[in-house]
Amino acid sequence: MSLTSDAGFKQLFAFPELARELLLVVVAQDWARRTRIGDFVRHNASYTAQGGAQRHDDVVWGIQRARHPGVHMLNEFQARPDKSMPTRMLSYAALLSDGLVKQRGVTHGRACRLGADAVASAVSWF
Repeated sequence: MSLTSDAGFKQLFAFPELARELLLVVVAQDWARRTRIGDFVRHNASYTAQGGAQRHDDVVWGIQRARHPGVHMLNEFQARPDKSMPTRMLSYAALLSDGLVKQRGVTHGRACRLGADAVASAVSWF
C-alpha cells in the first residue's frame, strides 16, 4: 500500500463536503439527500482494543440528525484488495460503537440506548 496515496485520500475526505458526497453515492435514500454539511462531525479514527492493541481507521464521520438516531461512516482507503478487510472493518465498527457507548455514558450521565446509532463501513480502492 502506498502511504502517500493513503494520506492523500485521508486529507481529501477530511472535508465534510466530500463525506456528504460519498454518503449520497452510497445511500440513495431521502434522509441522506436531506443532510446538510453542518450535520457532519469528524470522529477520532484511532481505537484501543480491550487488550491494549491499537487500531486505526482512515476517516470516521458522524452524521447528526434531529429526532433520529445518528449514523457513523467508517471510511477505509486501500491501494489493493485485502482479504482481511471485512474482518478489520467489523473490528473498527465494534470499537467505534464501544467508544460511543462509553462517551455517551460519561458525557450525558445516564445510560445510553445500545444500538441506537447505525454504523456504515465503506472501503475505497484507488
